[in-house]
Amino acid sequence: MNYGKSTFKLLSVLLLSFTFVFTGCKTTENASDSSSESSSRSMRGGPGSGDGEMKKYSEVVTDEAETDEGLFDVHKVDDKYYYEIPDDLLEKEMLLVTR
Repeated sequence: MNYGKSTFKLLSVLLLSFTFVFTGCKTTENASDSSSESSSRSMRGGPGSGDGEMKKYSEVVTDEAETDEGLFDVHKVDDKYYYEIPDDLLEKEMLLVTR
């Protein structure tokens, strides 16, 4: 009798887990479609840049920007961060560790 109850519980848990797995597959498909859409939007400059042209450096990094100089400069304008990476650091492998 005890064996039957434990088998029933095990089968119930397995069936519930399968329903979550199969419903999760459908949502991850939709999520990957929307993420590729948002990544292509960010490549164009993100929301609000309808003209498709890049802004001048002086328009983006203004005098109000807080700049933190280091391996590469980090500029904070309002709530956005901009990274200024020198050309000689591009195409190089780096290991950056924070503690």
